[in-house]
Amino acid sequence: MREDEPLSMKPQVASPSRRWTKCFAVIAVGVALFLPQLVTFGFRMVNGICATYGGLVIPAPKGWFWSRKGDALRMVRLPTSYIWNGPYVAVFLTVDLPEGFEFKYNAWEQTEARMLQRDGYTVVGNRKLRVATYEGYCVESAGSVDITKWEIRCIVPSAHLSATYVGNRAFASDFYSSLEAITLRKPRG
Repeated sequence: MREDEPLSMKPQVASPSRRWTKCFAVIAVGVALFLPQLVTFGFRMVNGICATYGGLVIPAPKGWFWSRKGDALRMVRLPTSYIWNGPYVAVFLTVDLPEGFEFKYNAWEQTEARMLQRDGYTVVGNRKLRVATYEGYCVESAGSVDITKWEIRCIVPSAHLSATYVGNRAFASDFYSSLEAITLRKPRG
């Protein structure tokens, strides 16, 4: 358009292909925002709220779901946005201890503290808790660079269970509530 030409009062209409592109973009952003909640809902519908691991029944808090990978039972919480964070994960594993083994909590705690420090964490505390009818122990640590990054390692020697949480400190309470809500599996029949 030349400078001496008058402006047209005719409104410009987007082409149909451009409208579809805008609609697709809006839908894609909407799906991306709600995808973690949809995935979690789907996994909970398929796998249930509780998982059985060994002789224990472990409940998943709201917003978490179960998956299995080899011998590990994984409890996963998807963040609302993958742009900033990956998923928060708690992993449950069987611990093979010989019959009559005397578990020494202090030795375990020192070993865990050394490994956490090697991995870039600072030990910030420990906790005793009751898991089903057994006593459990946990070591809590925060990331040395990012203090919201949290790792908790727990062991329940009498139940032959270990559990590790890696994720944001804000969801550590979900991990603990799941551990403390574990029950013994009732025998069938």
